[in-house]
Amino acid sequence: MVEPAPVPIVCVTGATGFIGTHLLPLLQAAGVRIRVLSRSAQVAVPGVEIVVGDLFDKPSLARFLQSGSVLINLAQPSAALADEEFAAGMRNVAQAAREAGIGRVLHISTAMVIGVPTAQRVTEDTPGQPKTAYERQKYATERTLRNELGAEVDFGVLRPTAVFGLGGQNLLKIAADIASGSTLKRYVLRFLHGQRILHLVSVQEVAAAIVFLAFLTRPLAGQVFLVAADDEPANNYQAVDAILAAAMGKPVLRGSVRLPGAVLKALLRMAGRSQADPRLVYDAAKLRSWGFAPPIDFKLALQAFAQAYMKNQCQ
Repeated sequence: MVEPAPVPIVCVTGATGFIGTHLLPLLQAAGVRIRVLSRSAQVAVPGVEIVVGDLFDKPSLARFLQSGSVLINLAQPSAALADEEFAAGMRNVAQAAREAGIGRVLHISTAMVIGVPTAQRVTEDTPGQPKTAYERQKYATERTLRNELGAEVDFGVLRPTAVFGLGGQNLLKIAADIASGSTLKRYVLRFLHGQRILHLVSVQEVAAAIVFLAFLTRPLAGQVFLVAADDEPANNYQAVDAILAAAMGKPVLRGSVRLPGAVLKALLRMAGRSQADPRLVYDAAKLRSWGFAPPIDFKLALQAFAQAYMKNQCQ
């Protein structure tokens, strides 16, 4: 009798965060064993094994990781930790993964590590020039993992743009402005931001991209992948405002009068924005060329977010 192949194990750090809560159901649907690192034994997710520990507890990392498994790193920098402290935690993770014989490490970073781009279209090859403390810490984390893992572990980096969805922070301000019913404020914001690309990407698309890369038979070999929807015609301020308003049952404002792009760019620079160019595009063609297809239409994802937002407001 032929023994069945063992069920793959996927180990996830940062699983209780925004992206993690959307990722776990996809992993469960894929039929894999899921192991989550958590500081608290009180965390309970049906069908998920919890290992109590953290990035600074090396024995817990040894218990958490298993030879041949896939590690998805969603752990995020904390304001409570200095840059070097978080880097030390990431070094612990990388060393533990190497020592455990992990087959693949997929690190979830952010497209914002590019900082101040030198071109209007950003790809994975665009040089990083991080400006803010957050951008620098995220960029340093990529380098730390890459250097510590070396050639012994198949390593890849996923860089999402501005992730939105239930439980996330992106789009909350726009939704709140629409829900407040202040038409004048919305007209002013529509004039100021115009058709500035918002770099939005749905959390469903990001979670699906993580699963795609985690199980891809082709080696990741240190590659970086952007996951973005900047080429969507509706991924700009005025279009998003209209889509959300319609889905929320609020007035849909018409008209496309807007501040000149050069003026908006200058204002965004004055506000300290790294990505100040309103026409800046993050190009996700590479991920698609590897075979990834977005699982949800961009407009439908916006509508679902708006409906969930209104439902939460009524509770």
